[in-house]
Amino acid sequence: LLMSYRPPAMYLTHFGQVRNVTEKAVELHRLVDAQVAIALREKGAGAARHQRIREGLSQLILDEIRQFGCQLPPTKVLEVFENDIELNAQGLAVWLDNN
Repeated sequence: LLMSYRPPAMYLTHFGQVRNVTEKAVELHRLVDAQVAIALREKGAGAARHQRIREGLSQLILDEIRQFGCQLPPTKVLEVFENDIELNAQGLAVWLDNN
């Protein structure tokens, strides 16, 4: 909906101005699709589903962050993103359960 207005910039809560919003929106959609694919792949994993979704999200983050030249070791990257991984895994589980 927001992109339908073709904004030159957006202002993100707790961040500030973001430009190149068209490219950022494409990236956002790509990453949301990647997370959905992880969840769908693990849909029938039973009791292991949550952990397997977390592992998939962790690998996605590690793959993405390497593209930016991050020099942190993987364990530190995962420590930084721990809360995001957990919240996204929970959200994907709720989405799976309701679809």
